[in-house]
Amino acid sequence: MAANITATRQKEYVNSMSALLSTFEGGHMRKFGERKDAIVGEEIVFYKSSGGSSTRSTRNMYDPTYTGQGGKIDAITLVPEYLLWDEKIPQMELWKTKLDVKSELVRLGINQLKVDEDKLILTKIMASSSLTPAGSTTKDLNVLLRTLVGKINASIMKSKMTLDKIKGTAMIMNETAYEIFTSSNASLKTTFVTNQEGLGKGNVPSSILGCDIVTFPDAIFPSGTILLIPYGTFGSGSWKGSEKSSAEYKHEDLKFWLTADITAGACVLDDAAITKFSYLPSSKPSEDLIV
Repeated sequence: MAANITATRQKEYVNSMSALLSTFEGGHMRKFGERKDAIVGEEIVFYKSSGGSSTRSTRNMYDPTYTGQGGKIDAITLVPEYLLWDEKIPQMELWKTKLDVKSELVRLGINQLKVDEDKLILTKIMASSSLTPAGSTTKDLNVLLRTLVGKINASIMKSKMTLDKIKGTAMIMNETAYEIFTSSNASLKTTFVTNQEGLGKGNVPSSILGCDIVTFPDAIFPSGTILLIPYGTFGSGSWKGSEKSSAEYKHEDLKFWLTADITAGACVLDDAAITKFSYLPSSKPSEDLIV
């Protein structure tokens, strides 16, 4: 009888986790970039074009010295890696734990994978040495807010001027920076309030000045940097069909080992279009600072 219960619980977990992994849509970040998935083992390639021109005069196609006006097209290969989640849970505890798709334990695993995918994308972007710098590492964020608003506007305009890309800008900051950003008591705050979206009925602004705001805990996105990312300036992808989950019983310690795996990868497509806005990491919300 016990063996049947064990097999039932294992199957219940795997079925629930597999169902959620098959429709996995990632965390906050992937929707702001280009997306490509491929069958397991196939290459995931993004293309970045630069330069190029056109003319109103005819060209001699037989001229061996003429190379065309198409500009440069670079192929950027993305190689996904595995993101792994696991939990060991005592057998007696598992008997009374729900394992359906809405259960806390199963959704905990899915949510952690979402966080890890966000961290992977952010790490890839932050690793680029070609992001456009702004702000100052020696100045408090409170006194840089006007400069930040100007950079937000510039990033939004850059996005609007693209001819064949999705339009919009995301501002990535941690929770402390968000508190500073939304609590300025100077005239700048008036500008913020009149441009905030998502207010009313107890909501807080999720976008401002036409820019989507994404916040992460300070432990995930440390203080000192705010990213302004025009949509489509990075890419992400995965190998479809690589998702897997398992529930193995370990007799040695009378526990179940629950696992869930996905693949994820990211690459930067337009480094210079992304703004890395720096500020003094020790900045704190100010109640009386006039900026």
